[in-house]
Amino acid sequence: AVLDLRRHAPVLDRWMWRSAALLGLAATLMMVMPLKACQIAFIAGSNPNLILCVAAGIVAARRGNSSARLYLSTWGVFFCAVAIMMLMGFGIIPGGSLAGSMILKAGNLFQLLLLAVVLAFRYKSAQQQSEEDREARLLEQRRRIESQERAFLIEREAAATLQHKVDE
Repeated sequence: AVLDLRRHAPVLDRWMWRSAALLGLAATLMMVMPLKACQIAFIAGSNPNLILCVAAGIVAARRGNSSARLYLSTWGVFFCAVAIMMLMGFGIIPGGSLAGSMILKAGNLFQLLLLAVVLAFRYKSAQQQSEEDREARLLEQRRRIESQERAFLIEREAAATLQHKVDE
């Protein structure tokens, strides 16, 4: 909904819905299957989903969606937080588990805030589009009424002219 893929890229929209359904299924299976098997399935399903989300953002940005740039920046924040966590995990950046969890939480918070801004922009653009559509409908209705009034006046003039000729 944020990227309006249904209108800009319907095939990509269908793939996004399928990917979300598969991740939902994997999350549901985590409740009933052994944790290790579900983790592998969830990780295997989430990596293509991440790539698909970024690709959707790029497609939407190239097709003129104004909120797609912010959407892509939220994914950039997420990838930066993950990269910092990986560097900490490999020991390249010093830090304990507390610092790592704080970085990840701060990254998630910032991503959440950016997504809220994206959603607000999308809502505002939907309102503007709705207002433009309403104005276009009103303009078309006014044109139709004016056309009917002109037709009515022409019909009255024709009737008056005919009556005048009959009277002569």
